[in-house]
Amino acid sequence: MIKIYSKLSINKSIMTIQELRQLPPKKLTSLLMEKRKELAVTRFHVQTGQEKNVAKIAKQRKTIAHIKTIMQNRELNIETTQ
Repeated sequence: MIKIYSKLSINKSIMTIQELRQLPPKKLTSLLMEKRKELAVTRFHVQTGQEKNVAKIAKQRKTIAHIKTIMQNRELNIETTQ
């Protein structure tokens, strides 16, 4: 099971792919925008030396890819079973 870290509430919670699939489209869109902003901030922090964990960028990109894939599957009406 793939775990995705998200800030849906004040504290960080772990979201699985199945939980992401259950979110309504508007929530997915807002989550995608939030994750893109987080990625931009993380990239900036890595470049300025404030962040040492460069693997964080890859994790954030993967999360964005998962969200975009779910949105695309919904647009094409592709059912996923897992």
